[in-house]
Amino acid sequence: MKKSMIGKSALRKQGFSLVELLVVVGIIVILMGFIIAMVGAGKRAADSAKCSKVISQLSAAWYLYTGDHDQLMAWSGERDSNQFSDWVWGGQNMRDMQNPSRWSSPGFGFHPEAGVLFPYVTGNPRKFQREGGRNYNGNRYLPPGVPDPDFLDDEFREYRCPNSGEYELLARAQRVNYSINTYIDAKRTDRMYTDSLTGERRLLYEEYLTNVRRPSAKLLFVDEDPRSMRNSSIHPGGSADGNNGEFDGSDMFLTHADKANLSFIDGHVERWTQKKILDVQRPTGIEPGSGRRVNFHQQYWYPNAPNYTLR
Repeated sequence: MKKSMIGKSALRKQGFSLVELLVVVGIIVILMGFIIAMVGAGKRAADSAKCSKVISQLSAAWYLYTGDHDQLMAWSGERDSNQFSDWVWGGQNMRDMQNPSRWSSPGFGFHPEAGVLFPYVTGNPRKFQREGGRNYNGNRYLPPGVPDPDFLDDEFREYRCPNSGEYELLARAQRVNYSINTYIDAKRTDRMYTDSLTGERRLLYEEYLTNVRRPSAKLLFVDEDPRSMRNSSIHPGGSADGNNGEFDGSDMFLTHADKANLSFIDGHVERWTQKKILDVQRPTGIEPGSGRRVNFHQQYWYPNAPNYTLR
């Protein structure tokens, strides 16, 4: 009898109790959580690096265009303004952006092929339609705001963020995921000029690269959230701020690992937090690090304004 009891006790000691199994499973789950988080963070970092490369290439194309046009900077473009010197054409209203059934319509989204940077970005000739429906791509009738049919199926990856998260379908339909600082063409003149291709007379907007004060501090391109991409330009207090003037981020920028990519007029790229992007849309505020009160609009947005510190 004693020998039998010892054998049973030894057999019990060779196995695992339920508590021990639960502890092991718990440790495995925790380790898997860490691994998944690390893989996710690595993917976001890789996407951000790809996005940074795209925005650098767009900035380089913008610089080349400016150099070929006597330092006159490409225009930022409002929604469907379709001006000859806009960097891209097109745009849409918030109602269409919130209605997925509209995303496949021909007039939805932006039209890089019509913008002045297209040859510099893709190496292909520019294609655009003249306002009023006449165009220079043959005898086809193309109403304003509708891209050339030859380009409808192109995704224009040179203009797209590599990862738009849950809004990937909207970003793909828009074809352009970057906005440009509105104030690069904010200087309006009373002079008229004749469009060399359309023959139309237009009021001249101009801002020259040679007039830019502190180009390393002045914003150029911003990787913007698809939900606020009504047009191809951005300015402080605009759609990315939620249109309520509260700077609460109700329409946020698309971010990679809680940061977004921005380029500056001198060509370099930085990664900013959502908070910093919203902060610099305020007219004035406290500069991080220095504690000084600064005019954010002049410091970051207006090309010909110096870094301005309030006394």
